[in-house]
Amino acid sequence: MDYQKLARKYILLNAIKHEGHAQLRPAMSTLFSEHPELTKEHKEIEDVFMFVITDINNLSLDDQIREVERDFPELLEVKEEKKEEGKLPPLPNVDKYEQIATRFAPAPSGALHISHLLRALSLSYLYAKMYDGKFVLRFEDTDPKRVDQKFYNWILEDLKAVEIQWDEIVYESDHFDLYLEKAADLIKDGKAYVDTCTQEEFKKYKMERRNCPHRSLSRGENLERWTKMLDGFFAEGDAVVRLKTLMDHKNPVLRDPPLLRIIDTPHPRTSTKYRVYPLYNYACTIEDHYSNISHVFRAKEHQHNASIQAEIYASFGWTPPESTQFGMVYLPDPWGKIHKRQIRQWLKEGKISGWDDIRLPTIRAFLRRGFQPEAFKELAIASGLSKTDIRIGMETLDSFNRKLIDPIANRYFFVEDPVELVIEKVPQLTKIAQIPLHPEFPERGNRELKVFVVKNKANLYVAKTDAQRFIEQELVRLKDLFNIVVEKVDSLQAVFHSREVEIVLKKKKKIIHWLPISRDLVKTRLLMSDGSVRNGFSEPATRTLKIGDIIQFERVGFGRVDQIGSELVVWFAHK
Repeated sequence: MDYQKLARKYILLNAIKHEGHAQLRPAMSTLFSEHPELTKEHKEIEDVFMFVITDINNLSLDDQIREVERDFPELLEVKEEKKEEGKLPPLPNVDKYEQIATRFAPAPSGALHISHLLRALSLSYLYAKMYDGKFVLRFEDTDPKRVDQKFYNWILEDLKAVEIQWDEIVYESDHFDLYLEKAADLIKDGKAYVDTCTQEEFKKYKMERRNCPHRSLSRGENLERWTKMLDGFFAEGDAVVRLKTLMDHKNPVLRDPPLLRIIDTPHPRTSTKYRVYPLYNYACTIEDHYSNISHVFRAKEHQHNASIQAEIYASFGWTPPESTQFGMVYLPDPWGKIHKRQIRQWLKEGKISGWDDIRLPTIRAFLRRGFQPEAFKELAIASGLSKTDIRIGMETLDSFNRKLIDPIANRYFFVEDPVELVIEKVPQLTKIAQIPLHPEFPERGNRELKVFVVKNKANLYVAKTDAQRFIEQELVRLKDLFNIVVEKVDSLQAVFHSREVEIVLKKKKKIIHWLPISRDLVKTRLLMSDGSVRNGFSEPATRTLKIGDIIQFERVGFGRVDQIGSELVVWFAHK
């Protein structure tokens, strides 16, 4: 095989994805995920990649694209799946099954995040509904060191909050006896064995493609070892059950993969009843079989897991479900390809306040900011089943959500970092501004802002950022009130000019929001998505708001009321 040509292909693909600068490890990962048989030549291929990547990164992006067009035009092909607007493409081989059954299998080791929702969760749920099938929620809770009871509860809460209802709920921890029974069957049939090599010893056998010495033990000896695992003879880490495959298999991950191991940590649901626990691929295979799962959706990075599960299926003589791979969902920085372990590390380091910290892409955080379940559904359908990695800009989700909340969000004024503006020559004693709660729904009524005028002078608050942009002799509109001319920018003084909004519209002048200086103003904190806080006042009408209300601060953006009382706290959603 021409490794240099292969290297140029995958490095060019990575370079174009990253605006002309290829990254070595991701480029190699893409190659090995599509050609796992080449992993045995990892070192030789890495040497070639390191040589080629320097050459390609010295090319301009235009030159990179021209080389792809000339030598690898298939990389630029976009295969569009035909689908109706707002619907997913059909699943393969549906006629083979009496009932379409899908599953979403989270580990209760943290809160769900948006990457779960956009692919594994939404696709499984939407396809089950599309075919009037069964959607199974399955808790993968076979590692007592990682699971926590609160996360079981949070996952259930999050699914209900995004309006996803399961048809069946399964806890893998309810089936520990089944896993142990099926393991004993494999050992009796000579298809599995108990390995007591150290990790380093087995790794050496694996890389040298040689059998572990324990592989040749008799079935009786292995059953005796199995009993010792269950009875506590072996300590944690001393023994694992391995599936017999081929120790010279071209794919290293398929060389006698482990099925069960010893863990002496109490489980939140079964306490200390068990000490031998199944590993992910073993439990997953058994659960999919007994739940009659017809279609599985998995990220393409789990191809190795799919291969291991295929071997386990074969050892039991079972038929695996249809497997559909999809690309990874990459979020904007700083999230990238988010993992729960990253969030746990940030929590440990005190960088975030919790799993619903406004800076996180968890479902809990998005809901707390005012994002609607239907927006996630639309984004999931738009993301589809593409095997290509996709980068989700938050503006896409924002646009779906904006369409949903714009009609329900009443409008209010919020003045950040308020500064006093003195206006002279105001012609009447009082001025009451009648401002619609929503400009498109007059039936909702108005909110009132009363301006007190004493000796033809009015004192108002405006945002510091607006005041800093004032220009002397500039005509400015105070929204829904009147027009002024700025006279002094240093002392913030202005004079009344006119009432008609058409004057500023015709001249394309600034329109800013404002607040009367009053004891009735509401101290307000607007918590932004980057964790920063914008402090100021909002208008008296916000005193009637309730926790959970979706609102829009005019000229600022949409948000959700998170706290009321001595101050109003609003979590920012988007503009």
